[in-house]
Amino acid sequence: MAVNLTFQRRLAAKVLNVGKNKVWMDPECSSTIASCTSSNTIRKLCKDSIIVPKTVNVHSRYHANKRVAEKKKGRHMGLGKRKGAKNARCNKKTQYVRHIRALRHTLTKYYGLKKIDSSVKRNLRSRVKGNEFKSKKSLIETIIKMRNVANEEKEQAKIKQQMVQKAADKGLKKTKAHEQKIMDKIQAIKSKVMNGQKA
Repeated sequence: MAVNLTFQRRLAAKVLNVGKNKVWMDPECSSTIASCTSSNTIRKLCKDSIIVPKTVNVHSRYHANKRVAEKKKGRHMGLGKRKGAKNARCNKKTQYVRHIRALRHTLTKYYGLKKIDSSVKRNLRSRVKGNEFKSKKSLIETIIKMRNVANEEKEQAKIKQQMVQKAADKGLKKTKAHEQKIMDKIQAIKSKVMNGQKA
């Protein structure tokens, strides 16, 4: 019949300063161990090697170290071993540099094609640096909007200029007509004076 030695095991673990599972009790002396109810009696049994702490299993790092060395060479790092999102294994700074370079390249391209002028490029470049645009698409949309606004402003300026020109032409016509009237009157007076002298 098996004897319950849970209490003695707990006392032995406390005395030996190890876990309960690390305590070895001699199965032949189970009745002697069962009679022990204090830590002093357990200490005596430990001296007599009836209760002994189990040896610690060695957890070798050989295989782990070997794998690390292989990984340094690039083994076990293929596509099948990668987990996580697209940029999970990429440095944040590298991601930022890629993103900014793409946007700046787009700006330079549009400037080279003369779709934007230098002032617009400077403005957009500072906004790119401030992380305003999350993608190339949003940057291109902004460029198109700015171009549309600029075209509208140009058209409005042209219309205003035409209106001013019309008003100026109208005023010129009026002044010319007025001058002509005055000249006609002067001419009439002169002719009257000349006719009076002849008579």
